[in-house]
Amino acid sequence: MTNSPTLDELERLNRSLLARQAASIEILKAISASPDDPQPVFDLIARRALELCDARAVTVAEFDGTMLDYRAMAGFEPAREAAMRAAFPRPPGRETLPGRVALAGEVVIIPDVQADMELFATARALGSRTAAGVPILSDGQVIGVISPSRFDVRPFDASEITLLQSFAEQAAIAITSAKAQRALKARTDDLKESLEYQTATSDVLKVISRSTFDLQPVLDTVVEAAARLCGADAAAINLRADDLWWQAANFGVSSEYNAYARRLRARAMPIDSQMVAARVVRERKIVQVEDAATIDSYFDATIRLSGQRTTFGVPMLRDGEVIGVIILFRRHVELFTQRQIDLVATFADQAVIAIENVRLLNELQARTAELAARNSDFSEQITHQSATIDVLKAMSASPGDPQPVFDLIVHRAREVCGSTAAEIVEYDGSLVHCRALHTAGDRRVWADYLARYPRPIAPNSQMGRAIFQGKTDHIPDIQTYPGYGTIARGTGMRSAIIVPLLRDGVGIGVINLADENPGGFSDSRVALLKTFAEQAVIAISSAETFRALETRTAELTRSVASAEAALSDLKRAQDRLVQSEKMASLGQLTAGIAHEIKNPLNFVNNFSDLSIELIDELREILAPAPLADTTRAEIDDLTILIKSNLGKIVQHGRRADSIVKNMLLHSRASGGDMRDVDLNATVEEALNLAYHGARAEKPGFNITLERNFDPAAGTVALYPQEFTRVLLNMFSNGFYATTKKANDPDFDPTLTVTTEGRPDAVIIRIRDNGIGIPDAARARLFEPFFTTKPAGEGTGLGLSLSHDIIVKQHNGSITVESVNGSYTEFTITIPRAGTEAAS
Repeated sequence: MTNSPTLDELERLNRSLLARQAASIEILKAISASPDDPQPVFDLIARRALELCDARAVTVAEFDGTMLDYRAMAGFEPAREAAMRAAFPRPPGRETLPGRVALAGEVVIIPDVQADMELFATARALGSRTAAGVPILSDGQVIGVISPSRFDVRPFDASEITLLQSFAEQAAIAITSAKAQRALKARTDDLKESLEYQTATSDVLKVISRSTFDLQPVLDTVVEAAARLCGADAAAINLRADDLWWQAANFGVSSEYNAYARRLRARAMPIDSQMVAARVVRERKIVQVEDAATIDSYFDATIRLSGQRTTFGVPMLRDGEVIGVIILFRRHVELFTQRQIDLVATFADQAVIAIENVRLLNELQARTAELAARNSDFSEQITHQSATIDVLKAMSASPGDPQPVFDLIVHRAREVCGSTAAEIVEYDGSLVHCRALHTAGDRRVWADYLARYPRPIAPNSQMGRAIFQGKTDHIPDIQTYPGYGTIARGTGMRSAIIVPLLRDGVGIGVINLADENPGGFSDSRVALLKTFAEQAVIAISSAETFRALETRTAELTRSVASAEAALSDLKRAQDRLVQSEKMASLGQLTAGIAHEIKNPLNFVNNFSDLSIELIDELREILAPAPLADTTRAEIDDLTILIKSNLGKIVQHGRRADSIVKNMLLHSRASGGDMRDVDLNATVEEALNLAYHGARAEKPGFNITLERNFDPAAGTVALYPQEFTRVLLNMFSNGFYATTKKANDPDFDPTLTVTTEGRPDAVIIRIRDNGIGIPDAARARLFEPFFTTKPAGEGTGLGLSLSHDIIVKQHNGSITVESVNGSYTEFTITIPRAGTEAAS
């Protein structure tokens, strides 16, 4: 008979368990408080390991796969700690304890450091004697080491190593969580930066659309946005006129530099110098200089007044020629990223579009002025100019939709040119589509005309020559023009003009005007139509760019929302992980308490049985003794009462022992290994075992067993011992339910067991025709300690344990259907491919 632990020992054990649990909870809180920085967790682990393992010193090292480096220390004097850190980082090797653990991937214990001559001399000089190293593992790979040491020869026991391993698991959680947090934050920052870039690009396009007649707001917006988004101290745009250059806009420069730039408003570019602007013009590509102060040919005044250090320039190209340069610089040495350079290149393209728009407008205004000077009909020129301005306003009002521009062009073209019909046709690469039509003729005729769209176009037709050759066709009289198509002839038109829509020299459509009178169109009207054609092309290009930008902005917005949702999911997962760790610690504590209760409970049960026997022996000894009748009656009453009380103690003690056994089953790990078993054979074996066991316990017990086994069930991967325990519990419950209904003379107790094989799972159904389960009890049926049986007949742990075995160990499910007083059926589903993942 073993000695039971004293109350002091139990109290010390309980305090130790509570201290370790509190340390684990404190570390989990530290992980939750700093999910992206494992350092507070390392520091806390070092301090708690020092306290709970009775160590003199503790180190926590991190391993990146190549180098080991100390992350936390506790218990060292400053000089000793400095000596330890001076030897790291270093690759793993046998000369250090963390190195040995990193190489072995398992716990390493050194009974006496002074006797191990392979160890680094510094470790021996610290006075350490007994030392241990526990690996921090992630997916089987060593990512760190926890190393406690003592200054006397006293090995660490198994409970201390287990505690250090739990600390190592928590350190692994902190390291992997921090890496995941940092990666997610970097991705989110990248998406936010992309969205900011796209928003800035959209803002520049909006300024361009609003500033049709004024280039300066566009240039000012570009330099400010470029400097702000690229983290530059200053930015400038230099523009070219013939062979002279001037600074058209700047941002972030000093007043002295501004005055210097104004004095050099128009100057020749020093094309052979090494200045960034000169190199960009000369090489026609992006140029970045890490430190302008190191280049001798830089203007002293430029360096002195602007403070340029790291500088880069982006060319503004039109038809392959540099018409301007965007310059960004920092007043310290730090290279610009490729992403920042690409953004400025986009701004350069937008600035070129704005310059081109202004140039076209200036040319249009110049052309209008020239026509007004040469043409006696000045009112016609004013009308033309008004029409083009109206179209430009329509372009500004609908940058993402060219249809209002098309509608206005055909309306004003027909109105100004005095024609019967005007249309805009767009070519998509295979078919032509009528995008806008304005007529004054018979609607039925033009309805038939429109019904022929979309259609292919012949290269040798008038519209085909305009699209494929870029030629303007002016036809004074269609009736005398043999090559004109029958489609146009059917409308009754006589004169026509077809002007191509050209983008980068490629035809994308036409403007087509026709009139019911012969004679043709004047040169001024042809020129107006060509202007309308250019505006139509700009409207198409602007709409495509705007829609693409809107699509990209929407995608980036969704990406940011997705990243934020992923971050929220990660935080919820961390909360669940912390709760799981708490429940695991509670399970360990429950197992420890159950073990400690079991010994005194055995004493209670054993001594109760012995006391009953001793009372019987006492009555036999007192039987021949001469006692008064009243005394003997009192003795008999007392002994009967004592035996009754002891019988109740035995009954409740055995129930308590059953509860303790089931608590241990709940808290222990899975027994045995998972392996492939024949499901039908396992069910048959468990059914026979349960039936004969019930008959042995109650000789009069009898029940009809019905078996419906599906051969397709085949084999399935199971923990056989645990799965058999579930079946025995289910069969036993079914037997119990039928015995409680056996007082009905017409009742035939029956238990039906059915198996079913499916490609992805196997199903076991266990049905009895017993007393059933009340509706109120079914919701709590799988809760620990809940039972529908009377006191003393059930512990309330059988179904709870069965649920854990099926759901947690085998990744399956267990459900129940029942009608009170009629039947109960349990359905167990085991996935064929899920049990291994659950293990």
